[in-house]
Amino acid sequence: MKFIRYFLIIIILSFLKFNSISQTKNCADSIKETVFLTNSDSLRNAKILEVYNCQLKKNWTSAINTASYAADLFENRIPEYSVFWYTELGKIYLDQGLFLSSIIALKSAEELCKTNNLNKGTVYLYIAKNFYKQKKYSESVNFYNTALTQFEEFKRIDENAALKGIAKTYNKLGIVYELKGDIDKSEDYFYKALQLRTKINDINGIIDSYTSLGYFYNVIHEYGKATELLTKGIQFCKKYENYHYFNDLHLFRSQAYLMLKKYKEAVSDIDTAKEFSRTKQKYDLARVYYFYALTDTTIHKEKDFKDHINKAMQYSDSFNLMSLKLSIINLNIDFNLKQNDYKNANRYLVEKNKISEKMFSEKIDITEKYIESENYKRKISKLEIQSENLKSLNKIYLTAIMLGVFSLLLLLGLIFSNVRKNNKLRKRKQYFQTLFNHSPLGIAVIEKSGKIIDVNPALIKILGSPSKNDTINFRNIYNSNNLIKSDFIKNFETVIKTKKPFENEYNYVSEWGKEVVLRSIKIPLKNEIGEIDLVYIIIEDITNRKINERKILKLSEMVKQSTVSVITTDKNHIIEYVNPYFSKMTGYSEKEAIGEKASILKSGLTPPETYIELNETIAKNKTWRGEFINKA
Repeated sequence: MKFIRYFLIIIILSFLKFNSISQTKNCADSIKETVFLTNSDSLRNAKILEVYNCQLKKNWTSAINTASYAADLFENRIPEYSVFWYTELGKIYLDQGLFLSSIIALKSAEELCKTNNLNKGTVYLYIAKNFYKQKKYSESVNFYNTALTQFEEFKRIDENAALKGIAKTYNKLGIVYELKGDIDKSEDYFYKALQLRTKINDINGIIDSYTSLGYFYNVIHEYGKATELLTKGIQFCKKYENYHYFNDLHLFRSQAYLMLKKYKEAVSDIDTAKEFSRTKQKYDLARVYYFYALTDTTIHKEKDFKDHINKAMQYSDSFNLMSLKLSIINLNIDFNLKQNDYKNANRYLVEKNKISEKMFSEKIDITEKYIESENYKRKISKLEIQSENLKSLNKIYLTAIMLGVFSLLLLLGLIFSNVRKNNKLRKRKQYFQTLFNHSPLGIAVIEKSGKIIDVNPALIKILGSPSKNDTINFRNIYNSNNLIKSDFIKNFETVIKTKKPFENEYNYVSEWGKEVVLRSIKIPLKNEIGEIDLVYIIIEDITNRKINERKILKLSEMVKQSTVSVITTDKNHIIEYVNPYFSKMTGYSEKEAIGEKASILKSGLTPPETYIELNETIAKNKTWRGEFINKA
């Protein structure tokens, strides 16, 4: 039965692949027919665009060939069309991580714009995106600012289009500053984009802004705000029948609901995205089932997870969505590791490496072809050198993959051979990990060299960090100016030197501007030969406690200096504290009064009913007010 099931799966996948290839061939044939059968460039361009959009959903390599063909076809005839196609080429290469090829295509578009006096705003948007994808955020911001200048100039020709471009640039700057960790600037740009789009009634832009803001608030863990904004985006989609961001809005909102533990609503959103994909854009079913699987891991539906992850794999294969497939495999690996299913985890890891290797080889091949084409057209010697560098990188990359796979297999072999022997160790590790993740105290593990190995969620909250990656992004404590300025580094070095734990309190301003008073215990961890390998640091936020202590000291000083007699007793009326004015008024010193009953002040002139009323009122946790006639 198992053999038959696998056989049927292979037949179905083969059919889907054959169908995809057949449709791609039909698309290619229709391009040739269009070019030869019509004399109108606008009709040619429209037909090529139709074919191109078809190919984008099936196979991006075919889409690249079509865009390249169209860019060459219109370069000397209608430069505006050629700029569009070079920009499309840059976008595809960018989506596939081919940054060099993307820049070459976008630079070709830029040159055409300069030669033909065309606006370069849109081209600069994608050049900027190229840089932020490479985590070169400063260069990205510079190009976005250049794009803003271009769109400002374009206002004289087409104000509405220019304002749409400016709003889009604001939205993109929001994304870059979010990636940089500058949350305030990011939020400000997202709202600037939304305000401008609302002003010019750009419906598609408004929906895009709600999508971006919803995702942004998910990232910074403000899930209530995320659901509110994503819901507004969905309402706009329905009201104006604009469904471009429909799936994104529902899938992002499902993750917000998941974090809010509204599991029913989360699943309902993914169900809606699934129904939409079935009727409108089947290729997105791979992403829909990926989100189902993500949800299953949170609500512990192991059986559903396997079904959803398999469907996600099948759809990503049928539509050649290799980047998404890698994400699906990563999720599968994490799931199997949590289930202690090392055999399956290893199988998926090997598959991941094969796909990565294949994708990298395809990308290198496409890049080399494109570079050769550019060399032929422009005779640029630099591109030949870059091509050779890419070949060398390919060899290095493939060698690294082989070594990685070999090392992993060796490691897994050792794990399997010692499963029983290490059972207790694994349980201890799991116990430690649970304590680490759920401890109310912040915990950091740092190497002797200062390299940050891990931090727990509590420490992220204490420091006001947006995420774990941001917290360990410094990689080494010696890279943090704030830590260098504080006593932290000095005390850390003391622990390494003395090999003894060190405890202290200090004021600290985190990298994200949060001012706190911390109490930390630094514990050195020794290896087999007694040398320090790691330092285990437990951190407690005592800011509120310190504030309260200062308030108590202030209040205590006020009581001491008060010109009113103050006396404190326990529930049995034994005196615990008296202020100086009490001693002045009664003649009893502090030493004489403390430990005695308050009845030492009784004169016999206060009516007994007064004491009865006092005791009954206090027993009810209420405040008693009245007069005594006491003696000194």
